[in-house]
Amino acid sequence: MIDLKKDPGGTKETGHLNPADNPLITNVVKTANGAWYRFKIPLDEYNRAVNGISDFRSIRFMRMLMTQFTQKTTLRFATFDLVRNQWRRLTKNTPMGCTGDLVVDAVNIEEHKDRLPFKYDIPLGIQRERITSSTFQDVFQNEQSLSLKYSNLSDGCDLKVYKSLDLDLRVFKNVQMFVHAEELDSTQISGQVPNGAVKLFMRFGSDF
Repeated sequence: MIDLKKDPGGTKETGHLNPADNPLITNVVKTANGAWYRFKIPLDEYNRAVNGISDFRSIRFMRMLMTQFTQKTTLRFATFDLVRNQWRRLTKNTPMGCTGDLVVDAVNIEEHKDRLPFKYDIPLGIQRERITSSTFQDVFQNEQSLSLKYSNLSDGCDLKVYKSLDLDLRVFKNVQMFVHAEELDSTQISGQVPNGAVKLFMRFGSDF
């Protein structure tokens, strides 16, 4: 269920929805004529199953229902897509008392090159691969990276994601990883994170 309640302090330029009150909003693109909101709805966190459905193996239709509107409203959709992420959140073996919210997302050069307050830039030494095509020339693949958004993370807690690979790491000598970290809302004291308060770790193996 998506709550489209307007932000009382919002304007046409700043947007009428408050992302802080709606965890399903992952990106906001502001334009001169208003704002576009990107909603990411996790399918495994549904409210109820209709007509006895038990899994997602046989889906024939997708329906959207609008309720609690008191006046005529127009909704515009730029895209309506099913997205797949090879990175999955690790939910088992979580320590007792470990709380926090984690959103697994992605950032890419084509959609977030003008992102604020920090634009997405290609890491040093990384080159976009060229797409071989007889129709279009100089077309490059969309370079993207994993994005992890944490909120309300309790002290000493760790939230993890994993990805299964059929890869023999013994043939490699070094592993390089480019990391960028930023606060969700640095303008609020409650949203500021002290230096050294958050650490990133990597584990290799299949013991998860």
